[in-house]
Amino acid sequence: MSAAELVTYHEMRPGRVFAPHDFQLDTESERQYAALFGSSPASPLAGLLFLHARKSYVTEGDIPSGGIMARMRLIQHARVPRDEPLRIQATVAERYERRGRGWVQFRCRLTGTAGHLADVEILGAWPL
Repeated sequence: MSAAELVTYHEMRPGRVFAPHDFQLDTESERQYAALFGSSPASPLAGLLFLHARKSYVTEGDIPSGGIMARMRLIQHARVPRDEPLRIQATVAERYERRGRGWVQFRCRLTGTAGHLADVEILGAWPL
């Protein structure tokens, strides 16, 4: 699938694991967040992790228009360092339909040189 294609709701099968995304939390990450969302994140760590978690699951295509992030939960296990190599990998935990809209729950695992640093859970509304 090319990056120009859209990832449909039906492709979001529970258990689907996306390719890992490598990055660093740094000034460039903050700039990318501001360019994508129009402002700096209110919570720098949560906002930047959302940006990179999203990059993990849109590597095979883009989200169809009409999709929104409904909820994000950050479970931090250790300090997440700035300016050091990090890796985040997304997995589809579940998907369901409610009120005519598809919902997709992602679980993303964040690791670094010190091991498992955090889990990021994202619930998104996905167009059917």
